[in-house]
Amino acid sequence: MEELYEHLQDWKGSPDGATVVCYVKGEQCPLPADLAEVALSEKWVKKVSAKASKKPATSGQSDGNDD
Repeated sequence: MEELYEHLQDWKGSPDGATVVCYVKGEQCPLPADLAEVALSEKWVKKVSAKASKKPATSGQSDGNDD
C-alpha cells in the first residue's frame, strides 16, 4: 500500500520508471515506496498521517468578530 505524502516543493519523479510526473508544492498524494524513499531523503516531501490529511470540520460557531 502506498503512503500519503505532502510535497514541500515542486519536483519531478517517475513512480513507475517510465512516466515522469510533475509534483506540486502543497499537493498531497500517494507515492510508491522506492520513490518516497528518495523524496524523503532529499526533503522534497513529508509523510502525512491519515488523520492529518482530512480537513478539519468546521463547527459553524462564530469567533465573536462578526463585523
